[in-house]
Amino acid sequence: MQGLLNANIRSDPSAIHNPQRGNNFNTGVPESARKALMLLKQIGMRHTAGVRLVDLVETSGLDKSTIHRLLQCLAEEGLIERIPDSKRYRLGIESIQLGLQASNMEPLVVRFRPLMHRVSRISEGTVFLIVRSGDYSAYIDKIDGVNLVKKFVIGKPGQRRLLGFSMAGLCMLAKDEDSSIHAMYKRHEQTYQQRGITLPVLCRYIQSVRKDGYYKMDVFGPTSATGVGYGFELSSTLEAGISIASVKSRMSTERVDQLALLLQRELAAMGYREE
Repeated sequence: MQGLLNANIRSDPSAIHNPQRGNNFNTGVPESARKALMLLKQIGMRHTAGVRLVDLVETSGLDKSTIHRLLQCLAEEGLIERIPDSKRYRLGIESIQLGLQASNMEPLVVRFRPLMHRVSRISEGTVFLIVRSGDYSAYIDKIDGVNLVKKFVIGKPGQRRLLGFSMAGLCMLAKDEDSSIHAMYKRHEQTYQQRGITLPVLCRYIQSVRKDGYYKMDVFGPTSATGVGYGFELSSTLEAGISIASVKSRMSTERVDQLALLLQRELAAMGYREE
Protein backbone atom coordinates (compact mmCIF):
# COMPACT_ATOMS: atom_id res chain seq x y z
CA MET A 1 0.00 0.00 0.00
CA GLN A 2 1.21 3.44 -0.81
CA GLY A 3 0.89 4.51 2.85
CA LEU A 4 4.62 3.83 3.29
CA LEU A 5 5.73 5.06 -0.11
CA ASN A 6 5.69 8.58 -1.44
CA ALA A 7 6.13 9.59 -5.07
CA ASN A 8 5.33 12.41 -7.43
CA ILE A 9 1.64 12.68 -8.37
CA ARG A 10 0.87 12.11 -12.02
CA SER A 11 -1.46 14.72 -13.42
CA ASP A 12 -2.75 12.32 -16.08
CA PRO A 13 -5.48 10.07 -14.66
CA SER A 14 -4.93 7.64 -17.55
CA ALA A 15 -1.73 6.54 -15.77
CA ILE A 16 -3.77 3.86 -14.04
CA HIS A 17 -5.37 2.67 -17.28
CA ASN A 18 -5.09 -1.01 -18.06
CA PRO A 19 -6.41 -2.19 -21.44
CA GLN A 20 -7.08 -5.63 -19.99
CA ARG A 21 -9.74 -4.28 -17.66
CA GLY A 22 -12.38 -4.51 -20.36
CA ASN A 23 -15.40 -2.37 -21.05
CA ASN A 24 -17.12 -3.25 -17.78
CA PHE A 25 -14.84 -0.78 -16.00
CA ASN A 26 -16.10 2.14 -18.04
CA THR A 27 -19.60 2.30 -16.57
CA GLY A 28 -21.47 1.79 -13.33
CA VAL A 29 -20.08 0.73 -9.98
CA PRO A 30 -16.69 -0.55 -11.24
CA GLU A 31 -15.98 2.91 -12.67
CA SER A 32 -16.72 4.50 -9.29
CA ALA A 33 -14.43 2.00 -7.63
CA ARG A 34 -11.67 2.82 -10.12
CA LYS A 35 -12.03 6.53 -9.38
CA ALA A 36 -11.92 5.90 -5.64
CA LEU A 37 -8.77 3.81 -6.00
CA MET A 38 -7.15 6.54 -8.09
CA LEU A 39 -7.84 9.08 -5.34
CA LEU A 40 -6.54 6.67 -2.70
CA LYS A 41 -3.30 6.29 -4.66
CA GLN A 42 -2.89 10.04 -5.03
CA ILE A 43 -3.48 10.61 -1.31
CA GLY A 44 -0.98 7.87 -0.56
CA MET A 45 1.59 9.56 -2.75
CA ARG A 46 1.38 12.63 -0.50
CA HIS A 47 0.66 10.84 2.73
CA THR A 48 3.31 12.62 4.81
CA ALA A 49 2.23 16.19 4.05
CA GLY A 50 -1.36 15.39 3.13
CA VAL A 51 -3.27 16.53 0.06
CA ARG A 52 -6.07 19.07 -0.35
CA LEU A 53 -9.33 18.49 -2.17
CA VAL A 54 -8.41 21.22 -4.63
CA ASP A 55 -5.17 19.37 -5.42
CA LEU A 56 -7.13 16.19 -6.13
CA VAL A 57 -9.42 18.10 -8.48
CA GLU A 58 -6.39 19.34 -10.40
CA THR A 59 -4.52 16.03 -10.60
CA SER A 60 -7.40 13.60 -11.10
CA GLY A 61 -9.51 15.42 -13.66
CA LEU A 62 -12.65 14.62 -11.63
CA ASP A 63 -15.16 17.21 -10.54
CA LYS A 64 -15.25 18.50 -6.98
CA SER A 65 -18.58 16.94 -6.01
CA THR A 66 -17.51 13.49 -7.20
CA ILE A 67 -14.24 13.70 -5.31
CA HIS A 68 -15.98 14.88 -2.14
CA ARG A 69 -18.40 11.93 -2.30
CA LEU A 70 -15.62 9.40 -2.87
CA LEU A 71 -13.45 10.86 -0.11
CA GLN A 72 -16.35 10.56 2.30
CA CYS A 73 -16.72 6.89 1.38
CA LEU A 74 -12.99 6.22 1.80
CA ALA A 75 -13.00 8.01 5.17
CA GLU A 76 -15.97 5.98 6.40
CA GLU A 77 -14.02 2.81 5.61
CA GLY A 78 -10.95 4.08 7.48
CA LEU A 79 -8.82 4.18 4.34
CA ILE A 80 -8.21 7.93 4.60
CA GLU A 81 -8.62 10.58 7.27
CA ARG A 82 -8.76 14.34 7.55
CA ILE A 83 -5.68 15.82 9.21
CA PRO A 84 -6.85 17.68 12.35
CA ASP A 85 -7.08 21.48 11.97
CA SER A 86 -6.31 21.12 8.28
CA LYS A 87 -8.02 20.80 4.91
CA ARG A 88 -5.63 18.02 3.94
CA TYR A 89 -6.24 14.30 3.70
CA ARG A 90 -3.84 11.46 4.46
CA LEU A 91 -4.07 7.69 4.60
CA GLY A 92 -6.09 6.20 7.43
CA ILE A 93 -5.23 3.38 9.79
CA GLU A 94 -6.83 0.73 7.56
CA SER A 95 -4.60 1.68 4.61
CA ILE A 96 -1.52 1.72 6.81
CA GLN A 97 -2.39 -1.69 8.22
CA LEU A 98 -2.76 -3.08 4.70
CA GLY A 99 0.59 -1.56 3.81
CA LEU A 100 2.28 -3.24 6.73
CA GLN A 101 0.78 -6.60 5.79
CA ALA A 102 2.00 -6.20 2.19
CA SER A 103 5.45 -4.84 3.03
CA ASN A 104 7.28 -8.02 2.00
CA MET A 105 9.69 -6.87 -0.71
CA GLU A 106 10.84 -10.36 -1.72
CA PRO A 107 9.35 -10.07 -5.26
CA LEU A 108 11.44 -6.95 -5.88
CA VAL A 109 14.55 -8.65 -4.56
CA VAL A 110 14.03 -11.59 -6.89
CA ARG A 111 13.37 -9.30 -9.84
CA PHE A 112 16.47 -7.15 -9.42
CA ARG A 113 18.99 -9.65 -8.03
CA PRO A 114 20.35 -10.66 -11.49
CA LEU A 115 20.87 -7.00 -12.45
CA MET A 116 22.53 -6.22 -9.12
CA HIS A 117 24.90 -9.19 -9.46
CA ARG A 118 25.88 -8.13 -12.99
CA VAL A 119 26.49 -4.54 -11.93
CA SER A 120 28.45 -5.61 -8.86
CA ARG A 121 30.60 -7.95 -10.92
CA ILE A 122 31.37 -5.26 -13.51
CA SER A 123 31.89 -2.43 -11.01
CA GLU A 124 33.46 -4.58 -8.26
CA GLY A 125 31.47 -2.38 -5.89
CA THR A 126 28.64 -2.77 -3.41
CA VAL A 127 25.21 -2.38 -5.03
CA PHE A 128 22.07 -1.25 -3.19
CA LEU A 129 18.40 -1.49 -4.16
CA ILE A 130 16.30 1.23 -2.56
CA VAL A 131 12.65 2.32 -2.62
CA ARG A 132 11.13 5.56 -1.45
CA SER A 133 9.16 5.54 1.77
CA GLY A 134 7.75 9.00 2.41
CA ASP A 135 10.60 11.32 3.37
CA TYR A 136 12.96 8.34 3.58
CA SER A 137 14.67 5.81 1.38
CA ALA A 138 14.31 2.19 2.47
CA TYR A 139 17.08 -0.30 1.71
CA ILE A 140 15.61 -3.46 0.17
CA ASP A 141 18.65 -5.44 -0.89
CA LYS A 142 22.44 -5.25 -1.05
CA ILE A 143 25.12 -7.12 -2.99
CA ASP A 144 28.65 -6.78 -1.61
CA GLY A 145 31.34 -6.32 -4.23
CA VAL A 146 34.97 -7.42 -4.40
CA ASN A 147 36.13 -3.97 -3.32
CA LEU A 148 33.97 -3.96 -0.22
CA VAL A 149 33.60 -0.63 1.54
CA LYS A 150 34.01 -1.68 5.16
CA LYS A 151 31.50 0.76 6.54
CA PHE A 152 28.83 -0.81 4.33
CA VAL A 153 29.25 -4.17 6.08
CA ILE A 154 26.88 -2.98 8.81
CA GLY A 155 24.22 -2.02 6.30
CA LYS A 156 21.28 -4.37 5.97
CA PRO A 157 17.90 -4.51 4.22
CA GLY A 158 15.14 -2.73 6.09
CA GLN A 159 17.22 0.26 7.15
CA ARG A 160 15.87 3.70 6.30
CA ARG A 161 17.73 6.93 5.66
CA LEU A 162 16.36 10.41 5.21
CA LEU A 163 16.21 11.45 1.56
CA GLY A 164 19.38 13.40 0.89
CA PHE A 165 21.57 11.03 2.91
CA SER A 166 22.00 8.54 0.07
CA MET A 167 22.86 8.79 -3.61
CA ALA A 168 19.75 7.04 -4.92
CA GLY A 169 17.65 8.90 -2.36
CA LEU A 170 18.85 12.21 -3.79
CA CYS A 171 17.87 11.05 -7.27
CA MET A 172 14.35 10.30 -6.08
CA LEU A 173 14.10 13.57 -4.17
CA ALA A 174 15.25 15.54 -7.23
CA LYS A 175 11.99 14.77 -9.01
CA ASP A 176 9.96 16.63 -6.37
CA GLU A 177 8.90 20.23 -6.81
CA ASP A 178 11.22 22.74 -5.16
CA SER A 179 8.45 23.76 -2.77
CA SER A 180 8.04 20.14 -1.64
CA ILE A 181 11.79 19.78 -1.11
CA HIS A 182 11.88 22.94 1.00
CA ALA A 183 8.92 21.73 3.07
CA MET A 184 10.58 18.36 3.65
CA TYR A 185 13.82 20.02 4.69
CA LYS A 186 11.89 22.13 7.20
CA ARG A 187 10.28 18.99 8.67
CA HIS A 188 13.72 17.45 9.26
CA GLU A 189 15.89 20.53 9.54
CA GLN A 190 17.57 19.49 12.78
CA THR A 191 18.55 16.09 11.38
CA TYR A 192 19.93 17.60 8.19
CA GLN A 193 21.93 20.19 10.07
CA GLN A 194 23.43 17.54 12.32
CA ARG A 195 24.90 16.08 9.13
CA GLY A 196 26.08 19.49 7.97
CA ILE A 197 23.49 19.71 5.20
CA THR A 198 21.97 23.16 4.95
CA LEU A 199 19.10 23.88 2.56
CA PRO A 200 21.44 25.52 0.00
CA VAL A 201 23.72 22.45 0.15
CA LEU A 202 20.78 20.10 -0.39
CA CYS A 203 19.56 22.22 -3.29
CA ARG A 204 23.03 22.08 -4.82
CA TYR A 205 22.93 18.28 -4.66
CA ILE A 206 19.49 18.34 -6.28
CA GLN A 207 20.66 20.57 -9.12
CA SER A 208 23.52 18.18 -9.79
CA VAL A 209 21.07 15.30 -10.20
CA ARG A 210 18.79 17.32 -12.45
CA LYS A 211 21.74 18.29 -14.62
CA ASP A 212 23.34 14.85 -15.01
CA GLY A 213 20.40 12.49 -14.49
CA TYR A 214 22.24 10.71 -11.68
CA TYR A 215 24.26 11.57 -8.60
CA LYS A 216 27.92 10.88 -7.91
CA MET A 217 29.61 11.73 -4.67
CA ASP A 218 32.34 11.03 -2.15
CA VAL A 219 30.48 8.75 0.23
CA PHE A 220 32.69 8.98 3.30
CA GLY A 221 35.01 11.85 2.57
CA PRO A 222 37.84 12.55 0.16
CA THR A 223 40.00 9.49 0.91
CA SER A 224 37.61 6.60 1.49
CA ALA A 225 34.87 5.85 -1.02
CA THR A 226 32.82 7.19 -3.86
CA GLY A 227 29.80 6.05 -5.78
CA VAL A 228 26.89 6.75 -8.07
CA GLY A 229 23.12 6.61 -7.63
CA TYR A 230 20.36 6.38 -10.22
CA GLY A 231 16.61 6.78 -9.73
CA PHE A 232 13.81 5.23 -11.76
CA GLU A 233 10.09 4.48 -11.70
CA LEU A 234 8.98 1.05 -10.54
CA SER A 235 5.39 2.04 -11.29
CA SER A 236 3.27 5.15 -11.62
CA THR A 237 3.15 5.35 -7.83
CA LEU A 238 6.47 3.93 -6.66
CA GLU A 239 9.98 5.32 -6.96
CA ALA A 240 13.13 3.26 -6.61
CA GLY A 241 16.86 3.65 -7.02
CA ILE A 242 20.06 1.67 -7.37
CA SER A 243 23.42 2.87 -6.13
CA ILE A 244 26.98 1.59 -6.42
CA ALA A 245 29.73 2.31 -3.88
CA SER A 246 33.37 1.29 -3.97
CA VAL A 247 36.77 2.33 -2.73
CA LYS A 248 37.77 5.58 -4.34
CA SER A 249 40.99 4.23 -5.81
CA ARG A 250 38.85 2.08 -8.15
CA MET A 251 36.28 4.74 -9.01
CA SER A 252 37.67 7.54 -11.18
CA THR A 253 35.30 10.24 -12.39
CA GLU A 254 35.24 8.63 -15.82
CA ARG A 255 34.52 5.25 -14.27
CA VAL A 256 31.63 6.64 -12.23
CA ASP A 257 30.08 8.17 -15.37
CA GLN A 258 30.45 4.82 -17.17
CA LEU A 259 28.71 3.00 -14.32
CA ALA A 260 25.85 5.50 -14.38
CA LEU A 261 25.33 4.68 -18.06
CA LEU A 262 25.55 0.98 -17.23
CA LEU A 263 22.75 1.33 -14.69
CA GLN A 264 20.67 3.25 -17.21
CA ARG A 265 21.11 0.58 -19.90
CA GLU A 266 20.46 -2.33 -17.53
CA LEU A 267 17.26 -0.76 -16.22
CA ALA A 268 16.09 0.19 -19.70
CA ALA A 269 16.56 -3.43 -20.76
CA MET A 270 14.17 -4.40 -17.95
CA GLY A 271 11.64 -1.83 -19.10
CA TYR A 272 12.36 0.82 -16.48
CA ARG A 273 13.23 4.42 -17.19
CA GLU A 274 14.68 7.36 -15.35
CA GLU A 275 12.16 9.21 -13.22
